[in-house]
Amino acid sequence: MQIKTTLQSLNNQQTFLRLLIFSFVTVVLWVGFSIFSSQQKPQISEELQKMAVPLNPNLNLEVVSRIEQKKSYSDEELSNFTIFTVVQDKTGAQSITTLDGTPVSSPNKVSPQSDPPTSASTSASASASTSASASASP
Repeated sequence: MQIKTTLQSLNNQQTFLRLLIFSFVTVVLWVGFSIFSSQQKPQISEELQKMAVPLNPNLNLEVVSRIEQKKSYSDEELSNFTIFTVVQDKTGAQSITTLDGTPVSSPNKVSPQSDPPTSASTSASASASTSASASASP
């Protein structure tokens, strides 16, 4: 009986030793892989290297003078600009109105399109044409 107990104890110790050795090897491999991966230099893409080029601190005076020559509008002048929008009713007919909803009589009918234009793009183009005609008048 004592021999059986001794053999059982040795078997348990052997299993425990195998588990300790396996754990030790796992920890050593883990630490080695962590050190190896931390020593790898990161690869910087060519695109990021181009973006990291320092900016030129010198100002182009020609561009600055062109910006200074641009006309600016006062609040009073801006309040006189009319912005047009294209409105589509339930039947699909489109009409041109001002932002406050006043219809504009136009000799050119707006042809229905498969995709109605957005009011932002229409307003911008209408505003540009209005500002061009406003600056042309004395």
